[in-house]
Amino acid sequence: MPSDAWLPDVAPSADLHQAFIAGQLDFAGFTQAYRRELAAQPAHWWALLHYAQTGMLTLVFTADDPLQNPAVVLAQWLEEELDRFQGSSSPVCYRDEFPESGEL
Repeated sequence: MPSDAWLPDVAPSADLHQAFIAGQLDFAGFTQAYRRELAAQPAHWWALLHYAQTGMLTLVFTADDPLQNPAVVLAQWLEEELDRFQGSSSPVCYRDEFPESGEL
């Protein structure tokens, strides 16, 4: 991956993003749903871990709220994945990312 890559597949799905922008989901609900999307598609973000681990990773985004937006969720996700990856030699298990209730 080039050092200035644009990865649109890492972004939340269009439906999820629209639901959040329209106010149909609060930030907590959006975060939970986006984290499920990330867990389901590790190939979309896995390469970012290399950059985060070996140097500086800058996420460029546009949002009205600098504290409640997809980049914040992605940054937290990547930090957690780095912690998991560095602390274990086993594959990552995403079982805890999916609530039993099956909510969106």
